[in-house]
Amino acid sequence: MKNASIYLNGKLIGFHDKPKDLVESIKQKRRQGEMPVDLTVAYYQDLNEIYVNTDEGRALRPLIIIEKGKSKYTKEHKKMIKERKMVFSDLVKSGIIEYLDAEEEENAHIAISENEITNEHTHLEIHPSLMLGIVASVAPFPEHNSSPRVTMTTAMLKQSLGQYTLNYNLRADTQSHIMYYSQTPLVQTRYMDIIGLDKKAAGQNFVIALTPYYGYNINDALVINKSAIERGLAR
Repeated sequence: MKNASIYLNGKLIGFHDKPKDLVESIKQKRRQGEMPVDLTVAYYQDLNEIYVNTDEGRALRPLIIIEKGKSKYTKEHKKMIKERKMVFSDLVKSGIIEYLDAEEEENAHIAISENEITNEHTHLEIHPSLMLGIVASVAPFPEHNSSPRVTMTTAMLKQSLGQYTLNYNLRADTQSHIMYYSQTPLVQTRYMDIIGLDKKAAGQNFVIALTPYYGYNINDALVINKSAIERGLAR
C-alpha cells in the first residue's frame, strides 16, 4: 500500500507508511496528556488519508474510552466523583474520557450502555441522552413531539435567557434584553436541575387556551389577552 496522506486542518503536510500505527500513537499521546484534548484524528482507509484537526469551531462531545472490551470508567471513579474527590476534568486528564468531533466519530464504534459493550467497541456514551446535547435535553417531553418541533425548540431555547448576566446594569453593552418577571418552569427535566436552570429562570409560564375563536387562529396566530400584557406578560 502506498503512503497515506496526512492533512492538518485541511492542509496536506506529509505522508506516512504506517497510518494505523500513527493514528493510534496520536490517540495514546492525547490520552496521556502529551497532546491537546481538543485534537482529533481520523483515518479513512478507503481514501488512505489521515485527518488531524485542531482548529476552532468544531463541535466536540465527551465519550468514555473502552479498552479490550471494558470501560475505563469504573465503580471506583464513580464513587470518587460522588464524594467530590474527582471532577470531570480529572477524568479527561486521566485518559478515561476523551472528546471526539464528527470526523473522528466516523472511526469510532460507540456503545449506548455498558451491557452492549463488545471487543469491537471503542467508546461508551456517558448517558444516552447526551446524544441530544444539553439544550435539547432541557426541552420537556421530546418523545411526544415530532423531530422538527424538537429541533426548533432546541434553536429557540438557546435564545431564551431571562438574564444574560447579573451585572447588566454595570455593563457597557450597546444592546441587551432582560426579562422583568422571569419564572421557574412548571414542567422540568432532570437536566434543568443538573445545570441549575431553575436558579436562572429563562422565561414565563403562559396559560394558553386552544379554541377556534372565529377563525382568528389561522396557522400559528395567537390572540393575546390585553390585560395580561398590561400586567407585564413577557415584558
